[in-house]
This record gives sequence, C-alpha cells and structure tokens, in this order.
Amino acid sequence: MKNNSKVLVLAAHPDDIEPQMGGLIAQLIDNGSRVRIAIFTIPNDGCPKDVRVEELFHSTKILNCELIIRNEESGNLKLNQKLITIADKIFNDFKPTHLFFCSKDETHQDHLVINQVGHIVGRKTNCNIFEYSTILPGGFSKEFNPNWFVDITKFYTRKKESIAAYSSQIKKIGKKWLRDIEKRDAYYGSKINVKYAEGFKIIKLIT
Repeated sequence: MKNNSKVLVLAAHPDDIEPQMGGLIAQLIDNGSRVRIAIFTIPNDGCPKDVRVEELFHSTKILNCELIIRNEESGNLKLNQKLITIADKIFNDFKPTHLFFCSKDETHQDHLVINQVGHIVGRKTNCNIFEYSTILPGGFSKEFNPNWFVDITKFYTRKKESIAAYSSQIKKIGKKWLRDIEKRDAYYGSKINVKYAEGFKIIKLIT
C-alpha cells in the first residue's frame, strides 16, 4: 500500500474496527496515509451513548485517524436506499484509494448490513477493497479465511492502547476479550513468521 493512500473504513459500531485492524491503521498513519473511519450506529446496550462516543473519540485520537459518526438506529440497521445514499456520500466526499469493511462471514445483523453497503458503494470504482476479520467478541460465525496478512508487531502497543480506550466494553465483556484478540493476532503472526499480524480478505486489488 502506497504511503499517500486514502483509506476508508466502514463499521457498524464503536470498537468494531480497532481489534480487527488497529495495527494496520497505526502503520498507515505513520507512513503518511490518511485513514477515515465511518461508524454508522452508537448502541444503546446498557452503556450511555455519550460514554460510547467519548471512548470512540479517545480511540481514534490514539490512532490519529479521522472520524465520521452516523447515528442510525442500532440493531435496526437496514439495507435501504437511505443507508446507501449516506454511504455513497461518505465514499464520494473522501474518494478513497482503499476501502475496508466487515466480513460477509459475520452473523450480527448490523455487521452484515455494513458488508453489503461496502460492496455496493465500491462496486464501480477504482478502489481496492478488503474485508477485515470477523469481529471479536462474536457468536458462532463462518470461518474467516484471510488471504492477506500484515505484520503489525511494531504497532502493537498502539493497537492495544486504542482498544483499551473502550473501558466500558472491557468491563462488560471482561479481559478475556483482550486475550482473545492477542491470541488471534499471534496466530495470524505465526502464518507469516512474525509476532503479531492482522488478517484481511482481498475483494478487489488494483495494480
């Protein structure tokens, strides 16, 4: 990926992105690329929305990336013309060279909608397209089989700091969440003989 890349990352919720690709984002920013994150919903899951937003701002500040927040209804995210129009505007305003979004192997309804939206907005563009790993924590899902691995060992401390910003979720889910993320990153790292890596599925690659 070139150092002057413009990277757009789509996600349904706060904390969907950092566990899956916080290391790559940190690497891209350090290499001079622009990264813009678009979050479509702020869940009302027992934690006040303003806390979730504050944690999101804290995390993106650690990674030094740009942020767009949409306040669509969580748990009721639907693939319709309104949502596609919103996503198209986000895409066209930024004109990314690379687009990342949730995997089609997800089982959470909101994540699957974002996957569909990503494929739609990127369908007739000269943009490179990728899916990031299935989101942790999650229920039963299809096996995600990445075909592109990125060494994030040098940026692992920053990735962990960006995840730690979500203290309400660590309290809710438990520290097993953090251990599971690190185990997966170490497993992906073993695939390319490094300590930590993140895995992605290439959907469209333009050379």
